[in-house]
Amino acid sequence: MTSLKNSGRSPEIGIAEVHQALALNGLRDKVILRCSGAHQSGLDVVKSAILGADSFEFGTTALMMLRCVMAKNCNVKCPAGLTTAHEEFKGDPRVLAQYFMNLAHEIREILAVLGYQSLLEIRGKTDLLHLIDHPTMIGQLDLTKLLAQVEVVKIEKPIYLEADFSVDDRIMEKVKAGIVEDKQQQVIIEGADFKLNNCNKSVGGQASIDIERMLSYQLSEQQVAESKAIYTNQHGRRYLAPDSVIIRTHGSAGQSYAAFLNDGIRMEHLGTCNDGVGKSACGGTIVVESPGAALKHLAITC
Repeated sequence: MTSLKNSGRSPEIGIAEVHQALALNGLRDKVILRCSGAHQSGLDVVKSAILGADSFEFGTTALMMLRCVMAKNCNVKCPAGLTTAHEEFKGDPRVLAQYFMNLAHEIREILAVLGYQSLLEIRGKTDLLHLIDHPTMIGQLDLTKLLAQVEVVKIEKPIYLEADFSVDDRIMEKVKAGIVEDKQQQVIIEGADFKLNNCNKSVGGQASIDIERMLSYQLSEQQVAESKAIYTNQHGRRYLAPDSVIIRTHGSAGQSYAAFLNDGIRMEHLGTCNDGVGKSACGGTIVVESPGAALKHLAITC
């Protein structure tokens, strides 16, 4: 919704259009529609909810409660010290808390007057709104479809794509078996089971977290001493030796491939990847190679 505001269009148009499109296609209950329309009062929130919004953003107004002076110089030098000099910031967070409390009370009062108990009950009930028609208004824009009422198509047994960490679970099983149980110096994980598609998101991320948890809390001092691949730094943190775990995948990887990659892990992918490769990685090596011969591989070391 912010893109509509930045492009000069009214955010109300976007809220209504998205809500109507989702409702007609049976997707309304699967999507949380969050809107940003310069909300300031409870009435603004209620209007957005009627047009179809589920969640509501507060940016400028919330900052003003924290002593923002609207200098439009945020990332260079904030006069109030909100963004560039936190030691000078004198804003009181209790004022912001009280503002949201007052906002919630106002919304409850408006809902009570309308005869409803929650914002969800008024979602899409555009008969509660009307367009201003006054002789002094300028322009001939027809916005009647903004308040068009659509029937929400309900799916009896909707299918939701739940989080699937089956690939990471198989990686973790092989890491435990090779590094901890068999005391191997290097474990290579590959095969037909590691062909990825767009549904396999953040492959390697959960495995990196599980490996960090295993090294820090699940292994005894004796197991660490006997392992050839586990090191301990001067701060007492346990980590894997470089390239002690090599994971080879192929296919079309989903979003955030090798996210949160940890020390000692090398992930090699033959194929294509979606956006977010190596997001928030704090160690390890990522190699993405094109299946075609025309393009060379890309290697990233974190």
